[in-house]
Amino acid sequence: MPEIQAEPGDWLDFMGQLFTIALDPKGEGDGFQGNEAGLFGPFIYWIVQLNPEKRSKLSDEAFQLIAHSNPEKFNIGQSAAKLVYGLITSGHILAYVLRLGRYNSRIASVESAVRILEQRYTQEGSPASPASIKAAWSKYKSLSPFVIGFFAEGKRAEPIVSRMPQFWDTSDGLKRDVQINPHGIQDYLREATSENPIFNRYFTEVAPYAMAMAEKYRLAGQEHFAPGQEARNKPLLDPEKTWRLPEGFKLPKVVMRLERLDTEELNAATAT
Repeated sequence: MPEIQAEPGDWLDFMGQLFTIALDPKGEGDGFQGNEAGLFGPFIYWIVQLNPEKRSKLSDEAFQLIAHSNPEKFNIGQSAAKLVYGLITSGHILAYVLRLGRYNSRIASVESAVRILEQRYTQEGSPASPASIKAAWSKYKSLSPFVIGFFAEGKRAEPIVSRMPQFWDTSDGLKRDVQINPHGIQDYLREATSENPIFNRYFTEVAPYAMAMAEKYRLAGQEHFAPGQEARNKPLLDPEKTWRLPEGFKLPKVVMRLERLDTEELNAATAT
């Protein structure tokens, strides 16, 4: 299985590596390449506020400022939105399949989860086709346990996130941000945390719990088989392709809670 390369116990280094992998999780060369610097700020802003019930958004003005600061006029707004959609969707798929596996194993498959999400996104006013949901899962499923980790620890993160400076919401802040440390996201994170200690609290107090939960979901995903797939040795998450935390990180004890689906979700899962 692929292991994220990071210095043992260095959460900032790990988070930087994780963000970098998320830009091109399958190594297909369709990542952001020379345009990453303008994405760091909004991407981190989104990641630390990941919540399955709401989607953080930057204003159009903010995106335009980032785009115009990029010499290649890269459409950072559209690309960042697509990235976050893919990550969040992959997390939802993993969670729905495992919840189905716990209580409704007969229909515990990606196809069922796609039908649930199609209905959910439509109800939320952001309709998505089954094809786009499946494409998001295919691209980002190797990172889906990490997404779930952030979801699950949202309440733990909220008091810290609420105190983070919102410097990406102002023109002056954005102008500064798009020029900061274009050499690498680890440098960006270290500079941000040195200037704003509250960021360091997030990476040291929240990240360990989020990653401990991610490990729980990764193992569960690698042990889950949709109906008929065990004989073919095709688990939900392929151990050879799913990213995992490297050795050397001390993780707290966490409990993975899988709730039953409600009637509406079950109806969507079995719709034809």
